[in-house]
Amino acid sequence: MSGSALKATQADGYYIPPSYIESGDYKKKSLSQHAGSKGSNQFQLNGVVRFEMPFKCVCTTCGAVVGKGTRFNARKVAAGSFYTSKLYTFAMKCYTCKSEMVLRNNPEKADYDFLKGIRRKVETWDTSEAGSRGVFDMNVKGELKATSSDAMGKLERDKAIRDRQAKANKRVGELISLQDRDYRPDYDNNSALRSVFRRDRKEKARRVRE
Repeated sequence: MSGSALKATQADGYYIPPSYIESGDYKKKSLSQHAGSKGSNQFQLNGVVRFEMPFKCVCTTCGAVVGKGTRFNARKVAAGSFYTSKLYTFAMKCYTCKSEMVLRNNPEKADYDFLKGIRRKVETWDTSEAGSRGVFDMNVKGELKATSSDAMGKLERDKAIRDRQAKANKRVGELISLQDRDYRPDYDNNSALRSVFRRDRKEKARRVRE
């Protein structure tokens, strides 16, 4: 083992005599090399932090898409508070056009406010285009609003609920029947499949012998 590696392994195991502690010399050597300065990192010196974009956004100046997780050197500035939570603005430059983009955290809504040069990219997804059956909404409370004095409206609402429930029960029954047909007789399906494989192997063996 080299001398440097030995020092690394025994960095915390060196003997320190009591006289060294009593003399106070360790305090002189422990003084920060940045004493008298603003600090030792970019935020303490220049107010700059490494900011990671929390959403997929678009630069409003050049239209460039900023992907979620893209990192910037952003200037972080205090902008007040919401109760005990601090508000900060984060100013950065677009990678494409170098224009300024400014965001501010919003602890009230657990979100970010887009103040300047940037907006959130809103993407929609159509279930029909994806070939999906869509989303089944079982909540029919808002489908028909009937007051206690509207007897006809209450009847229509009750009928809509019964129709929706009957349709859902029918669909559940179809799914259960499909499951019973395809998945429940595991032994029979496995036996039939193995018999087909066995017959194919015997046929191949017979052709080889011939």
